[in-house]
Amino acid sequence: MTPDEQRTGAQALMKRPWTLLISPVVPDVNGTGIHRRAWMWAEELARSTDLVTLVINADLTYSGAPNTLPGRTLVVTPDARSVRWWRRFTWRTFMPVGLREVLRDLPDDPPSRLIIFRLKVLPVIDWLPRHWFAQLEIDLDDWDSEAHRSFIWMALRHGHWRESARYLQFYGLSRIKERIAVSLARVIHLAAAEDAAEFARRHPRAQVNVVPNRIAPLSKVWPVTRGRPS
Repeated sequence: MTPDEQRTGAQALMKRPWTLLISPVVPDVNGTGIHRRAWMWAEELARSTDLVTLVINADLTYSGAPNTLPGRTLVVTPDARSVRWWRRFTWRTFMPVGLREVLRDLPDDPPSRLIIFRLKVLPVIDWLPRHWFAQLEIDLDDWDSEAHRSFIWMALRHGHWRESARYLQFYGLSRIKERIAVSLARVIHLAAAEDAAEFARRHPRAQVNVVPNRIAPLSKVWPVTRGRPS
């Protein structure tokens, strides 16, 4: 291949749209719950774009074969430093070890879609380019504040006052996170229509989208790269 052909090929590659999926778990077509929903997103995004999946501080055990995940996969391993529980619910967390180098190697052009899969990894956007925020979408699926609120009453009914107080703290902090998410995100995705309706009622300015859980079939064998995107 001549230098001119190489240059043309590189320019074409740079012009292709790409998407960034940031997840606390490895998407897994053979998994359950959060792993399967993450796969649903990966499978959809990879149909028409170059997908980069950034997995943050996850347990990397999953049931799928290594070649079933579409696109490129970048993994930031769990940070060994101890983090107090309250820091996990604020934006003043330390950058995970290895994340800075990974982010440095992402393309300069903003992704056509930036999907934050679960609020657990939302603090990562503090280290993303500010001009990418216009593409930000967040998948809540499990509505954390509502789950914690139900745990409060369950603990009270069984006379567990200390646990009830702890869930009350988590409830309040989860509500704060959700408000921040609404202020930042272009779209909020929820799985259940009733949850989406209630969320839209509480946050009338938010654009809320219903994305039901579905079985995303393994339509092809996807190549996978665990490392830096080219």
